[in-house]
Amino acid sequence: MNFYRKLRLEQQIDRHPIQHEIVIIGPVLSIEQQLALMRNVTDIEVKNAIFSIDKESLLEEMPSQVNSLSERDVANCSIKRILQNR
Repeated sequence: MNFYRKLRLEQQIDRHPIQHEIVIIGPVLSIEQQLALMRNVTDIEVKNAIFSIDKESLLEEMPSQVNSLSERDVANCSIKRILQNR
C-alpha cells in the first residue's frame, strides 16, 4: 500500500477543476448504471472474467506488450471484462 501512496504523491499534477456544465452536456450514467458499477465484485465475476481470457485475445487487447504479459495485464483485462458485463 505504501508503494501506491508514494506513487500518488510523486505524480501530483496541476489539474483544472471539473467544469460541471461541460460534463452534463455529454452522456451521463443513469443512477442504475452508477449503482451497478459500485456493486462489489463477486468471486464468480472474477472467475468468469479470468477463465474467459485466452492468450490470443489478451495479445489482441495489448499488442504493444506481446513479449511481456504480466499478472497486471491479466488483472487489467479481467477488470475490463467484469465492467463490460455489468
